[in-house]
This record gives sequence, structure tokens and C-alpha cells, in this order.
Amino acid sequence: MNWCSYMPYVNTSDSGIFPPLINSAIYGVCGNCSEYGEPTIHWDADVVGASAKKSDMVTVRQSITDQSQINFPLTGRKDAKSFVPIVDSPGSVFVTKKPSLTMAVEFMFFDTIISTLPLLGLAVVTATLAGVIMWFLETEKNIEEFPSSFNRGAREGFWWAFISMTTVGYGDRTPTTLAGRIFSIMWTLYGLVITGILVGNLTSALTASVVFTLHEVDLYQAQIAVIENSSELKLGLMKGAYVNKDGDYSDILSVLHAVEVESVEGALLDMYVVANLPELQKKGTPLKVKAVIENPSAYGMVLSGHATKLRKPFLQYFQNNGALVARELEKYTNPVKKSDEGADTSEQSGEDEINVLAPDSPVIKTPLLFSFIALGVAVLFGLIAHFTFCKRLRKSANVQPVSSSAELCSALGEHVSNFCENSLTTLSDMKQRHRYALLNCTQKQFHVNPKDAQFEMKRM
Repeated sequence: MNWCSYMPYVNTSDSGIFPPLINSAIYGVCGNCSEYGEPTIHWDADVVGASAKKSDMVTVRQSITDQSQINFPLTGRKDAKSFVPIVDSPGSVFVTKKPSLTMAVEFMFFDTIISTLPLLGLAVVTATLAGVIMWFLETEKNIEEFPSSFNRGAREGFWWAFISMTTVGYGDRTPTTLAGRIFSIMWTLYGLVITGILVGNLTSALTASVVFTLHEVDLYQAQIAVIENSSELKLGLMKGAYVNKDGDYSDILSVLHAVEVESVEGALLDMYVVANLPELQKKGTPLKVKAVIENPSAYGMVLSGHATKLRKPFLQYFQNNGALVARELEKYTNPVKKSDEGADTSEQSGEDEINVLAPDSPVIKTPLLFSFIALGVAVLFGLIAHFTFCKRLRKSANVQPVSSSAELCSALGEHVSNFCENSLTTLSDMKQRHRYALLNCTQKQFHVNPKDAQFEMKRM
């Protein structure tokens, strides 16, 4: 025997599709020979004592000798003189990595938002123009709200225009002239339109599910991995792909690992091999079935040495026992289905839908994390500044405790005395200002001679 593990065809010497079929075929074809007796199957070592189990199919093919006699699992042409087909594989499966929310996708999302900036710029420019127009219409009769200075007046006009355009309308700046009010109505209608367009664009960019076109991997000119000496090697070359450019792959695990770590863009695998991997059908798997390609091929055993004489009996046996082969296939394989997450088996598929604003999306989680960090830092610095400032105030106050009631009475009396002096001074100044005010009113109302008015004020 000369064999290797290649699920689902061969796992161990007593599990997989081939071992029970080959055992039954050998006993069914050879039986109890009158010349040599009952056949003996050496699963552990060949006739020269070398290990029968090899590491991969390449080593199995290289180890074919007259002594090995039966070599499997291998692919070959059905009409080859030494090849006995056992299982017909209907096709191959193109496996790729599922699309993920990478930095490129995040940049694409933010680019969608940034694309609305020209519209926001249009709103700001038109609001500035409207502010200048409103200043020109209102500054003559409404100078308090729209000052005559162009610098100040235009700024107040821009504030009014922007607030009115967003339909907030604080009311701190209002037009009073007829022309100003007519322009205000026109501007408000324009603001409704431009704000609606701006909000609509932002809403479309911030929808719960953003549909974007990903760089889908096509088999043509893609760098792919295949198992050496498999039928997928020839298929990949026929499809124009770059096959195993970064090294040779001898088993299914190394091929899948290369796809996961993105050493290659995809992998071509036998359909029955993929059907034996239920993890590819699970929801959380990073891989997906991109396409199912028709690629009829045959897996079987290669006879060598004296065993080549038994090719026709073996072929006849497997033809007559097709039900036995079907039962073994059903035991070790499952139907290949589309991947649950965005998988599309059509080769022309170019779109995947990803929930960019999902709670677990990096677009949400990363800003939220930084916001919490910034909030914590701000609160920490605020508390430090608060206690530092309060401590400085307490030091600057430098309040000295009063040692006795006599000192308290003395200090209080001093404050009362100062208050009385200041009050008398203020009262005298107010009387003087009032006298001059009455004098001016008398002169203007009765046309009294200023000297007579001053004489009367002195009498008062």
C-alpha cells in the first residue's frame, strides 16, 4: 500500500471513503485464491518495510513502485492503463475570504460624508451673500441690530441668514423694513430647499446599511492556492489564474490558512473536500464559497507491479457496486451551500451589503471609545483645575480670625463710618447734578434769563 490522508477520500486506514471500498474490492476481486490463499493488506508498511502512509499526494505519486502495487488517493484519466477511478467529483469550488470592515471600507464611508462638503460650502457662501444683502437693506433704519460698519453689520447679517436658513430662528436679529421682510421670506424658502438637500445627502451617507462595491476576486489573473497534483491545478491554469506562486501546498489546511491570512486571493478545492468541511458553512467563518465551477474529475487508485493485471476486475467491481460507493459518499460529505454572510456563488457578483453603522462596527466603536477617553480626561483635568483654583482662592483671601469682641466692634464701626461718609458725598453730588438739570429745563421751557434762574436756584 502507498497512501496519504486526504479527506474525505482517506482519513486513516479504516476511515474515509476509500479504505472500506478498497478493502471490499480486494476481497471481492481476489477472494480466497487457491494458489496464494487469502489476500493480505499492508496498511502500515509496504513489502520492503517503508512506511505506507505518506505526507501528501505528491509524495504518494513519487513513491509509486512495483512493490507498492496500490496507490491512492490520486487523480487521473479514466482511460489510463494503470488508473482505477472510484469516485467521480462533479466540480471544484472557488473559496475566498469574506469581505470585512477594513480601513479601506471605513475611509470609503467617511469619503461619502466628505462628499457632501461642497453642498455645505454652497450653503455657507449663499448665507454670507444673504447676510450682506440684509445688512444693506436694514442698516439705515435698524442700526442697533445691523450696525452701519460693514465688518460688524455683515457678520450680524451672516448670523441672521444662517440661523434663518436652518429654521432655528432665535429672534435676536429681525428685519423691520418692508424690503428686508420680503427678502427674509425669500431667503427662508431657499433655506428650506438647501437644508433639505443637505440633510438628505447626509442621511443617505448615514443610513443603517451602506451598500458599496468591494474588490471582488475573480478567478482570472487571481493569485490562488491549490493542492499539488490535483485536478484543480490544471483548472486554475486553464482559467488564467496565478497558481501557487508563493509556494506549493500539499494539504487542505495549508491552503485554507493561506486564504485566511491573505497570502493568496482564493483557493480552488475539490467539491467533495469542501463538502467535508462543515466549518465553511458556519456563520462565523472568515471564508466563503465564491463560485462552484464545473470540473469533472476522477479520484481513484493507481496500480503498479503485479496489481496492474487486476485493473479490469477492479473496474468491473466498482461498476457493479455503485450503491456501495454512494453510501460512503453520503456518509462523509454534505451538500455545498452558499455562505450565509454575503456569499454569492455567481462569478459575476460584485456587491456585498455590510452594516457599517452596526453597534459592533469599527465606525461606531472606535469614535465611541475615543469619546469616552476624551470625556474621562476632560473630567480629570476639570477636577484638578477646580481644586487648584479653590486652593488659590483660599490662600489669596487670607482671612484673619477676630481675636476679641472689641476688635470686632472697632472694625464694624470703621466700616459704618466709611459708609456714611461715602453716602453723604454721593448725596451731595446727586443734588448738584439735579440742580443743573432743573436749571437747563427751566431755561428751555420758559426762556428765563440764566442769571435769574441761577438766583432762584440759590434761593432754593
